[in-house]
Amino acid sequence: MSAREELDWRDLWRFQSALHPRYAINGLDYVRWTQYALAWPALTPRPGLRLLDAGAGSLGIFDAYLTDRLKCEVCALDLPPVADALRRWVARHGEPRDTFTAVGGDIRRLPFSTGTYDAATAFNTLGHLRNDGDTVALLELLRVVKPGGRVVVTVHYNRELRAEIFRDDAQGADGIVEPGLQFWVRIYNDTDLRRRLLEPAGGATAEVRYYGETSFSWGRLYYARRPPVLRLVSRCLRWAAPLLSSWYLREVPPEHLGRDDWMGCGAVIAFTKGP
Repeated sequence: MSAREELDWRDLWRFQSALHPRYAINGLDYVRWTQYALAWPALTPRPGLRLLDAGAGSLGIFDAYLTDRLKCEVCALDLPPVADALRRWVARHGEPRDTFTAVGGDIRRLPFSTGTYDAATAFNTLGHLRNDGDTVALLELLRVVKPGGRVVVTVHYNRELRAEIFRDDAQGADGIVEPGLQFWVRIYNDTDLRRRLLEPAGGATAEVRYYGETSFSWGRLYYARRPPVLRLVSRCLRWAAPLLSSWYLREVPPEHLGRDDWMGCGAVIAFTKGP
């Protein structure tokens, strides 16, 4: 299959549903549909593309889609416990082992040689790294891609809100909410984007695209702390994620992202490595 200019979300939904019937109901989440669609033109997936997906998580639907439908070669990296869970997921679904591999490691110290990959991604990963970890990780991603290669990252963004959120009851390696598991995320504003990501990238050029909810905050329903019953209801509603995403989450100018919300607001940054 040749490269596509836009992500066909219907084809992706059919693919995840074919992996297992439960993914038709509880597959990729609300925000990821929009992030993948905005990142797609920068990645331009094509047969033979070597991609590093850092902070891949334990649910490999999108990476499996790239290897199966687009014939890309994907290495999915995350911390060892999460990578182990992803390996089990790959084994269950019979993905081609030679083109889809899961590796345990630290995004701040990537175990790959310079110029190994054609492209790299980090979806909602850099914002979970404390101190200067996000800057260090970005430079590592740029190091391991070839000259002219793309690095696409997504972060939570709010034009007026600068916050570092710390809470319990986060999701564990298999996507299950674990009471007492600590969760920390940085919300970027314009100053943070410039100082922590854009300026340190040096000779790499960058294109920033912003997305946000245009009306009702579905993001709060999906991600906010809530009673177990509502949590179950929101998980059961994931079947509607691609429809909700296409209706309520879209690319918007950054000046529209100034309210006191961050769950459905973000930036997709595509870096192109210099020669």
